[in-house]
Amino acid sequence: MKQKEDLLDIYDENNEPTNQVATRTEAHKKGLWHRTGHVWIYNNNGEILLQQRAKEKKIYPNMWSTSVGGHIDAGESIETGLVSEVREEVGLIISTNDLIPFKMIEMLNTPTDKEFSYGYFLENNQGINSFKVDKSEVQKVKFFKPNELREKLKTNKNDFTTVENYWEEVIQKIEEITS
Repeated sequence: MKQKEDLLDIYDENNEPTNQVATRTEAHKKGLWHRTGHVWIYNNNGEILLQQRAKEKKIYPNMWSTSVGGHIDAGESIETGLVSEVREEVGLIISTNDLIPFKMIEMLNTPTDKEFSYGYFLENNQGINSFKVDKSEVQKVKFFKPNELREKLKTNKNDFTTVENYWEEVIQKIEEITS
């Protein structure tokens, strides 16, 4: 049985709603702006949780990426969508109040994949065993110390998803939050 495809709200180039809805495939094929979100999970030691994407993923298989990320469904707020993504991808039950807003960036993953991507932080000190990953989305999760992550981004850049300037901003902000 074929899985139902996500519907996304469509936005103009200024991030204003167009009152249109499209499937994810249609949005990516036609270059329609839509919203995504990322959650960067950190602990009180300043370590940053990353996920290694499942090898079956169409985009960035096997690559290290944000702790949690996904498309925001039509009619859904960014925060509500991210609460669902956190539960689905790493098995944590959180509320929208647990999310700490960071920033929005425009992402062009391909010439026709245009996303307004909202970043949030989430503190979790329960340890690595508190995460229950969805194996269809995520191979594994791992906490990285900031300097270890910086070094890996330098030496193994191709093991990580794009937005390299964003990575350093995230690391610096987490260092600031946890110092």
